[in-house]
Amino acid sequence: MMYKNSFKLIFSNFNLVWKLLLFFLIIMGVMGYIGYIACGSIFETIGISDMLRELYDSFNSFVQSFDASTFLVTVENIATATMDLVVNNIASIWYYLLLLALVIVIIPAMVNNFYLLSTCNVLHHYMGSNCKFGFTASLFVNFWKNVRYQLMCLITILPLKIFTYMVVIKSFALLGSPELIVKILSPFIIASIYVLLTSLRVTLFSGWVPYMVVKNAGVLSGLVNGFKCIRKRFVRIFSASIGVVLTIFIISVLGLFTFGVSLIITAPAAFLFIATFNMVSFYSSTGLRFYVDSTSVYAPKKTEMVESYKIYKNVI
Repeated sequence: MMYKNSFKLIFSNFNLVWKLLLFFLIIMGVMGYIGYIACGSIFETIGISDMLRELYDSFNSFVQSFDASTFLVTVENIATATMDLVVNNIASIWYYLLLLALVIVIIPAMVNNFYLLSTCNVLHHYMGSNCKFGFTASLFVNFWKNVRYQLMCLITILPLKIFTYMVVIKSFALLGSPELIVKILSPFIIASIYVLLTSLRVTLFSGWVPYMVVKNAGVLSGLVNGFKCIRKRFVRIFSASIGVVLTIFIISVLGLFTFGVSLIITAPAAFLFIATFNMVSFYSSTGLRFYVDSTSVYAPKKTEMVESYKIYKNVI
C-alpha cells in the first residue's frame, strides 16, 4: 500500500517533476562548470588524468559496441588502479584529495540534496490539507534548516552512499570471472547488491525529513525521532522500499536504450518518488490521514491499533 500510495502521489503532484528538472539542470550546469575549472589541474597533479582518458575511451567503445561487460570490468580496473595510486602517494597529495573531495563530492552532494526537504514540505501541505505550496518558496523558507540538514547528511547518509558505490564497483569484477555460472549471474548479483543496500539506506532515513517538516523539528531531533516513528514498521517499509528502488533502477536501465532521452523525465520523477515514499512511510507509521489525490483520503491504522489486534487475535 505504501508503494501504491507513493505512486499515486507522483501523478497528483506531477508539476513537481518539471520544477525538479529545472532545479537539477541549473545545479548540474553551475557545479559542472566549477568542477571542470577546478579539477583539471588537480587531476594532472595527482596523476590520474591518463586513467580518466582511458575511462573516456572505454565509454566511447561501449557506445559503439554496447559491450557492457567489458566496459564495467574496465571501470572496476580503473577504480582499483586509482585507489592504489592514491594510497601509495597519499602523503604528497592528501591536500589535493581534500580539495577534490570538496569540489566534486561534498559540495555537489549538499547542493543536489537540497531538493528533498523542500519537496517533502510541498508534499506535506498537499497530503495534510490538500493545498499547493510553491517549491521555490519552500526552498527559501527552509533554507537554513536545509543547510544544517545537508551538513548532518555528510556524516550520516553520504558515507553510506559512498560505501554502496564502492561495493557495487568492486562487484563489477564478477563480470570477468572465469566461472561461466558466476559470469552469467553477475548482472543479477550486482543489481541485487545495489538495490538492497540502497533500499536499506532509504528505509533507515525515511522518517528523518518528514518528521522535520510535519513536526517543524530540528535536524537532530528529526533524525532521532524520525527513526523512532518508523522502526515498528521497519520491515514493511524496507520491503516497500525495495520495490521503489527496483522500479527506479529498471526504469533507469531501460532509459539507456533511449540514449538517455527518457531520463529527462524519469530522473526527476525518481527523486520525487523517493520523497513521496518517505512522506507516505512516515504518515502511515504515525497513523496520520493524508490525501493521495484531490478527492481521496487514505487513513492508515495506527501502530497501537495493530498491536492491540495482534494481542487478542488468537484469543478464543
